[in-house]
Amino acid sequence: MKVAVLIKYCPDSEAVIEVADGKLVTSGIKFSVSPYDEYASEEALRIVEAKGSGEVVLFNVGPERNIKGIKDELARGAHRAVHVVTDGEETDPARVAAMLAAAIRQENPDIILCGWKGIDYDCGLTGTMVAELLGIPHVAIVTKLELADGKAVCRRQVDGGEEIIEVKLPAVIAAQKGLNEPRYPSLKGIMAAKKKPVKTIKPAELGIELPPKGAEYLSFERPPSKQAGKKFEGPEAASEVVRLLREEARVI
Repeated sequence: MKVAVLIKYCPDSEAVIEVADGKLVTSGIKFSVSPYDEYASEEALRIVEAKGSGEVVLFNVGPERNIKGIKDELARGAHRAVHVVTDGEETDPARVAAMLAAAIRQENPDIILCGWKGIDYDCGLTGTMVAELLGIPHVAIVTKLELADGKAVCRRQVDGGEEIIEVKLPAVIAAQKGLNEPRYPSLKGIMAAKKKPVKTIKPAELGIELPPKGAEYLSFERPPSKQAGKKFEGPEAASEVVRLLREEARVI
């Protein structure tokens, strides 16, 4: 079985990102694969291991720096990767999805896994768009996945219970936290990753016409600073708090 995994390399969840002149300052900060994509990658490895044969192929769109994230996932056990190398970061999900779909068509996988969203821009659109472009089913926020007889049975949490969805393969399955516990790369895996093939493609080589940018981030700014709190002491503290709640906060 061939399992495709879409991964995004973005600022680490613990990175402190500054804003200057309306732009994000990402130089010097740590990048990593989006955690939800790590769940997808781990699930892909488990599928292949359970089958006893097959391969996990990673797909990524982005600048050359993304090779670090690709190597990290190869070290966990993925077999090879396809990297669509862009001049800079692509932030429009429609353009990213178009490139991913074109690259995936060349591989014809049995199932496609991805995280249900990236942790940078929180769009949660790329997986759905890839499925639409490929003309296959899509299920998002999946916390349990079972494969049998050319079908995928997906479970996900909803208000007050659990939803069970069955789709025919191939399909795009978007992982949520709880699907599994991603493994750590071993020293052997890290060394092996250096020799695993990474196919690099330029967008112009995909044989498609990219859609124009439908969404563009014009400016960023930090949220306004919170006002300092007030401290009340003395016998009049309670009455003063009540007065401010009534006259300033207007909550009573």
